[in-house]
Amino acid sequence: MKKLFAALLLLCVLAAALPLNATADGGDSYIANPDPKDRLHLRESPSTQGRSLGKYYNGAPIQVLEAVNADWLKVTVGNEPGSLTGYVQRKFISDTAVSSAMPHYVSKTDFSAYHGPSSRSKKESFGAGLSISLMGFSDSWQHILVQLPGEGAYSCFLPNAAAAQVLGSGPASPVGRSATVSNPNPRDRLNLREEPSKNAASLGKYYNGVTVMVLGQTADGIWTNVSVESRVGYMLSGYLTFEGLPNNTLYAVPTVTATAAKPVLYEKPSTSNVRSKSLSKGTEMSVYGVLANGKWLHVCVGSTVGYIPTAMTGFQDSAGAQDGGNEKAEAASLAFVSNPDKKDRLHLREKPSLSAKSLGKYYNGAYVSVLEKSSDGQWTKVNAYGRVGYMLSKYLTFEGQRNPTYYGMPSVSATAERPVLYERPSTKNTRTKQLVQGAQLEVLATVDEGKWLHVLIDGITGFIPAGMTDFSEAR
Repeated sequence: MKKLFAALLLLCVLAAALPLNATADGGDSYIANPDPKDRLHLRESPSTQGRSLGKYYNGAPIQVLEAVNADWLKVTVGNEPGSLTGYVQRKFISDTAVSSAMPHYVSKTDFSAYHGPSSRSKKESFGAGLSISLMGFSDSWQHILVQLPGEGAYSCFLPNAAAAQVLGSGPASPVGRSATVSNPNPRDRLNLREEPSKNAASLGKYYNGVTVMVLGQTADGIWTNVSVESRVGYMLSGYLTFEGLPNNTLYAVPTVTATAAKPVLYEKPSTSNVRSKSLSKGTEMSVYGVLANGKWLHVCVGSTVGYIPTAMTGFQDSAGAQDGGNEKAEAASLAFVSNPDKKDRLHLREKPSLSAKSLGKYYNGAYVSVLEKSSDGQWTKVNAYGRVGYMLSKYLTFEGQRNPTYYGMPSVSATAERPVLYERPSTKNTRTKQLVQGAQLEVLATVDEGKWLHVLIDGITGFIPAGMTDFSEAR
């Protein structure tokens, strides 16, 4: 009788300790860490020593299957078709909905996800433009909720290897971080809208590779409030790559020349603006975007950003513009530097001539976006990670061709105490990224007679003084 009474007492205690909906009948509960930046382990067994099946964000929905003891619950995370069962600490579970910390994304492409965290499980096919929430992840997969219009959300598993190609937008609250305009088709541009709607007025059409500052996002994550220098509006999240995510953007920022006798750079797109800078005829500038039905260009001259009337330049508008949505974009044409001698590097020339200024010497394996070919096919105009110039066609292997390229891009370490990654090969450039000593960099090219390196780190490209690294020309 004493044993029976003790058992009944234990059951009462456990029941009282359960959240209101955390019952074995499958009612919804939620992961609720006191610190929303933390994530909760789903364990294989009810112990902090149990193998972690995944780490889950605040707000992720769960179903409590049973109370194991006063400290642990057996739960199922997600719904059909891709749920996962394990054990969580009950002190981190709430019976009421909490503020979600789940990153939100929009799918960039059609994709397949799995019913379980294994490529051997059944697959489901989904389309581009779908709203996706990341519930949790492990070393190999991401546990996601896919919102199907009019049908609700379905959970399933996305391999980590596919995530960079599938997920278009970044976390739901990436405020203060930068993002890059990243259309699947680099010939398209992305509208900056006055309001978060495709029907809102366009404030400009911006090229791939343009950096924007994130000010916020709409509740559904579909639109991101951004600042393009001083210009503020909304861009579709699915066509942005956020800082910290793998960045495979095909850069397509064009360069133009000032053709007017007395060209002027304005602070705002209006000739009534008195704050202006006089330029010289022949001044080259990078075009970030096209405004006012093509009447103005949003440009960068050196390190100065401003606006110039299109009529003062040699700019010719041949690109399209889109808001995204489910439209299929034509894949960009790529090419790879492919010298027969792996020790050689390929010049990126300012003009299609062997005597033209070299903008950098690129290693085998570096990929470029093909912009056009010369009439004789000898030269190819390319965009090499934001640098536009010409390469000899015979030393490129084009997309779709058999690629025997020997990948010769060396890795170097940042040796300076406070190494800095610059947006351009100039210390006058204020757009920089602070690196840590010892950071590993992949060298794409040497620039300015070896004084600068064009490098790749964590999916981000930029420039670093060679003296800040252990780079040796003899590598």
